[in-house]
Order: sequence, then structure tokens, then C-alpha cells
Amino acid sequence: MGMDKSMQYGFLSHRDIVLEKFYLYELRDRLCFAASDRLGTRWRMLMVERPAQRSASQLVLREEPHDMNSEEYQKKLHTLMATDGVSPSCFKFSGIVGFIQILDSFYVVLITRCKLVGNLAGHDVLSVESVKYMCVSSGVTTPEAHKIEDRYVKLLSDNDLTKDCYFSHSYDLTRTLQTNMGGCPYAGGEASAMASDMFTWNYSLMRGAGFLHKLHCRGWAVHLIHGYFEQRSVSCLGSVLQLTMIARRSRHSAGTRYLKRGVTFDGYVANEVETEQILSEHGLGSLARHTSHLQVRGSVPLFWAQKTDAMVPKPEIELMLFDVLFEATQAHLSRLIRRYDLPVYVVNLVKQSEKRPRESLLGAELS
Repeated sequence: MGMDKSMQYGFLSHRDIVLEKFYLYELRDRLCFAASDRLGTRWRMLMVERPAQRSASQLVLREEPHDMNSEEYQKKLHTLMATDGVSPSCFKFSGIVGFIQILDSFYVVLITRCKLVGNLAGHDVLSVESVKYMCVSSGVTTPEAHKIEDRYVKLLSDNDLTKDCYFSHSYDLTRTLQTNMGGCPYAGGEASAMASDMFTWNYSLMRGAGFLHKLHCRGWAVHLIHGYFEQRSVSCLGSVLQLTMIARRSRHSAGTRYLKRGVTFDGYVANEVETEQILSEHGLGSLARHTSHLQVRGSVPLFWAQKTDAMVPKPEIELMLFDVLFEATQAHLSRLIRRYDLPVYVVNLVKQSEKRPRESLLGAELS
């Protein structure tokens, strides 16, 4: 399934200000998040209350409703410091991944270090190098509860966000080039929002404590993709072009091989990955022309599974549920059409004939 369209690049941002520099000030009873654009001329502020004893469900987020210039920002910061009566420590970071509740405590997840891995039409693309889980509000009162909370934090940190996670402050990597351009009939609509949510790896963290819904400026929330990003320069007929490869992994029904197979009742297939190849004029930045090709791969949209066994290197394929009307399969194909519009080309990659039927069972059922 693919699309191919050459265009003059004109990314349509849905934010009034692009936040790229982030600072955290720890005051006595609150956290003050400050962020600015690349030049430091426009600023935003976000307060997170952190009283000594309050459950996470009562966490209070408060954002200054308007942009500030540098002078207004400094004046506001000095007022906060004078009110608090202390000189706060300043911590620089690269973005907010989101919030998460653990027992009666709330944690904010911060990107503390990132690395520049590419530039797409003048927009920097970054990989996550390190993250920090900071306790914002603690409602834990007993040593036993502290021990359990520490265990959950350790389990959370094992979900390594520093492996194959990418983001951009000014370009939405969760959406395709065509969608960001606004050059397709489905761009900017419900289907576009559905696709973005689908490929936003930190979707649940962004909605912790109602974080995303309480913001005036969406630039606070970093949209991570989990997958692959690489750029190479290629030569074609005497012209130097830039080839960009982006792979986005769906957050729905994600898992390891053999453990996640088939389709859900909602039409999401296991381990669905959207791969986008973008060819751009090299060195022209935002003035470059681009062409892109998109393809999606995922598990066969049927109810099937493979039971793992250490003694069997290739587990048998089992059809778990016979969907007579193929409602789940139809739901999956309908989602593809809503996301990408027509035409959608489906390529069946399973083996059609085998000495011992395995993959061909799925091929026969799907056809």
C-alpha cells in the first residue's frame, strides 16, 4: 500500500510557538517548568504543585495562558523566587514525555539528553539518549509502600525509552509527510488524529493527570515514535538527493514475536509498522521539494496465534476464532482506508503452498 506525490514543502504547524529549550526550577512547594523557542525570545511557564502530603489524584497543573517575552519571563521568575524565599536549583532538559501515577505518587518523565540524528526540511529530528523519572507528589507514608513504589519505578525504567525512540520539536513524526503538508483529503481530520494517536508511543503518559488536556500550548508534550530513523545522501543523474527512512511502530497490540499475532476485535493487527521513504532535494531546507512513498506491514488480520515452546523452534500456527463475517478483518481494512484514503493495495506475503500446511492455513482463510 503506498502513495507517491511530489510537492513544495509547507509544513502546517498546529502550535503557535515551537518550544525547544526547557528548564525546571524546584521551588519549595511546586515545580516551575519554563520553555522557550530556539532564540529564547518567546517563553511559556507551567506550574506543578507539590505539597508535602497530597495524593496523586489531586495533582494540580497550572500553565500561564499567554506567551512572554524575555523581560516578562525574567520578571515572573524573580517574583516566584521572592515569594518562595529561596534560590531554586535549575535543571535543563529536552522535553516532557508525560506523567504517570504509581500507587499514591505521581512522576513526571523528562528527556534529559538527546542527540541530533537528522534534519527534515529544516526541522531537527532527535533521538532519546536518557530519561529521568522525577517524583512530583508523594502520597506514600509507610516504608513498605515506599519499597513497593520503588519496585514499580524500577519496572517502569526497564521499559527503555532510549532505544529507537525519536522526536522533533517542530515536525510531527507521528504523521506522514502528506498529512503534515495538508495536501491529502484526509489530512487534518479525524483520521489524521487517529493515526497520530496510534503512532504516539508515549500516548498514555501524555494523558497522565490530564496533562495534555490542561495545556494551552501543546508544545510542552513531546510526541515520541518508536521505530527507526535514518538519512543518507544519494546521487541521481548528477543531482544530490536526501533519502529519509522513517518507521513508526503502532502502540496497539505491540509485542514480541510469537507472543503477539493476529488482529483485535477493534481491527488493530499485531506489530503494525508504518514505513515512510522520503526523497528530498539536498541542502535546500524548507524550500526543498519532496516525494514520499508509504507502506504498512502487520500481522495477518485474522484471529490466530503461535504457542511458544522451547523444544519447538517454529511453533504451530493455530486459528483461534473463526470470524464468519470477517468483521475484525473488515474493521482493519476500514481503518487503513480512513487513514490513507483510496486506493489501498494489500499484498499477501504468506506462503500459498507448503508440504506441511503452516502459513498456507492463514492464506486460505484470508482469501
